[in-house]
Amino acid sequence: MPLNDQKVKEILLAGHYVEEGKLKEAEKAAQSYRTPLADVLVESGQVTQDILGQAAAEYYKIPYADLILNEN
Repeated sequence: MPLNDQKVKEILLAGHYVEEGKLKEAEKAAQSYRTPLADVLVESGQVTQDILGQAAAEYYKIPYADLILNEN
């Protein structure tokens, strides 16, 4: 289930993952570029895809597993 911008914002604020001011800046950029808020946050380095997954799992009280294998 993809998360809309409002839900991403709610999740990140609830878990204190991103400061509200930085989130508002990212929202403006997302609207300007017509791209999802999560993409702007990841591209700007404010969060990673992994953090987004962890935050959503924490918010919904479900287990989280990082299924991306890191190749060394």
